[in-house]
Amino acid sequence: MSIFQDVANHQIRAFRVILIDDTVRFLQSDLKKRIAANAIDIQRARRWYLNLGHQPLSKSPYLQHELRGSYAPITPLFIGLFSFLMPFEHPKRLEDIFEFEADRLWFIRADIQDLIGLKICSRVFEIVAKEQGRHRHSPYYQQAKAALPSRICSILDNCSDGMSAGFNARHVNTNSPTTNHKWKNNMGLVTLEIAQCICSLEGYSKSNTFPDRKTLEYVEKCLDSFFSSPTGQFREFNLSVQGELEEATFGYVKRYLTMTPLEISEDQRPREYPESTKYAYPQRLLPDVDGIAKRLAHVGVLHWRVWAPVLYLREGPGIAFAPGSNISTMYATE
Repeated sequence: MSIFQDVANHQIRAFRVILIDDTVRFLQSDLKKRIAANAIDIQRARRWYLNLGHQPLSKSPYLQHELRGSYAPITPLFIGLFSFLMPFEHPKRLEDIFEFEADRLWFIRADIQDLIGLKICSRVFEIVAKEQGRHRHSPYYQQAKAALPSRICSILDNCSDGMSAGFNARHVNTNSPTTNHKWKNNMGLVTLEIAQCICSLEGYSKSNTFPDRKTLEYVEKCLDSFFSSPTGQFREFNLSVQGELEEATFGYVKRYLTMTPLEISEDQRPREYPESTKYAYPQRLLPDVDGIAKRLAHVGVLHWRVWAPVLYLREGPGIAFAPGSNISTMYATE
């Protein structure tokens, strides 16, 4: 029996290589059939792409820089993706041309919102601990701060309205984004976790660190000031994370444009989990800028490879590519 299993596993690994390498060619073939059958509104998709190249980009200085450079043709695609991924509430509707990437983009969006939320929670922890004089003098400060994101994620992971393995992005109501509900519905538990973590600085023993009312109220007030003001402090965190993600993502985009689908796939190696012995509280794999950037670049570049020859790289009224644009690289499908 083990011999047959070894043979089967070998065949699966062999076919995996073939299927990944043939991804772009297969999808392009399918796309051409659908265009011929008028099953896709190409003109609408093209208008979406052209309009993105003319939008004011005060929120995206890095993309604005790329829009004037040699990677100008692919930049509008990522402008459109970031406009969907970054808003905490009511994201824009994904265009129909992203039907094959929709699930992955929604999960990337969820990780981005979690990343922003965790950064806010860490800042609140710093503010309250400093205000109460418990910050730098406690030998447990760095340990408690490092453990806090995993503790909060444990709360969010157990949320009943979180995205599950059966999540279907094509039937999502954008007026009720799942990630937003996940945070808002659990804000009381998040408040308690941060307050408990702060009180633990006195001895870092979770069994006897139930937070006092004053600490709970202060943490709640700080969290509310960040999360309930999309134009204020939350916006600062949002723009900061977006800037980091844009730069990191484009770093991978420029690499992936010169690689085959298989090489890009091999580059998506999962990160290692933190060593549990270093922490007093169980750790989980947390969302981070580099990991999200890799995944987004992967999705975006493969989408570009499929659609570019048909849609994005056909110059026409309203668009002209800068001299020196990497057109030959961007046409590559292998």
